[in-house]
Amino acid sequence: MTRAMTTTARIVDASRSMRALVRNGKVELASREAPKPGPGEVLVEVRSAGICRTDVYVADGSLVVDEPRVLGHEAAGVVDGARVAINPVLAEGRLLGVDRDGAFADWVCVPADAVHRVPENLSWQAVAMAEPVAAALGALRAPIDRRARGAVYGSGRIADLIVRVLEAAGHAPLRWEHAEDAPRDLDWVVEARASSLGEVMRAIRPGGMLVLKSRPPAPVPLDVTLAVRREITIVARGYGSFDEAVEWLATGRVRVDDLVGEIFPLERFEDAFEAARADERRKVFFTMER
Repeated sequence: MTRAMTTTARIVDASRSMRALVRNGKVELASREAPKPGPGEVLVEVRSAGICRTDVYVADGSLVVDEPRVLGHEAAGVVDGARVAINPVLAEGRLLGVDRDGAFADWVCVPADAVHRVPENLSWQAVAMAEPVAAALGALRAPIDRRARGAVYGSGRIADLIVRVLEAAGHAPLRWEHAEDAPRDLDWVVEARASSLGEVMRAIRPGGMLVLKSRPPAPVPLDVTLAVRREITIVARGYGSFDEAVEWLATGRVRVDDLVGEIFPLERFEDAFEAARADERRKVFFTMER
């Protein structure tokens, strides 16, 4: 059920227009021709898409993309009648909505192996959250010991998801949000906000481990001298298995319903982005259903 689909691309009349949120000097709602799938691609009818920090960075111009660019990468939709989640990390690490046109639109083209069937018991918003769940699962790829004393540093839903994933896998992480409140003598820390790496490293015992998970839009200072003096091992982890993310959602091993925030039509994109900037506890979504 959760494996990537292999399906024949469905062709849509190129003259058909669609709505799309496009960054072109500023973010605007545009009418565009529906995309036409190339070889090995499928056309997804988007039903729901979530706004994440990366989308806000692109919208605000702090993450520069080639323009015009359709935004959005956390999405759920339909391919030939099948409900699917989209894995937005494409070949060579290219990201949907950043390196190619994304999913804040009625339709989006992606490689066939980027769509994953999902069961009927999940809401469209839960399906669209498969991407952040896969990102949180990346923390399990770090060599951290369940018996060791660890913590997650950061605020907002991605930190919440990392804690939930670690707990589901048998860890018992502490959680702290403000650098000045850092515990001490931790064996490991997974950071979900890279703004205070110096304070984070001071919370780790000599010989401990720092796991980098956040994706800030600009380079973040790293105190190499502190890392060397304390002999801290630094590892960076991206995504876990997308199929596993769908499975964890479908079985309820990780819960996301309480992380779903307001839902907006594309026409209210300005309100949606304002809500996304104001609160990182719950995710704001677009619905493409009219």
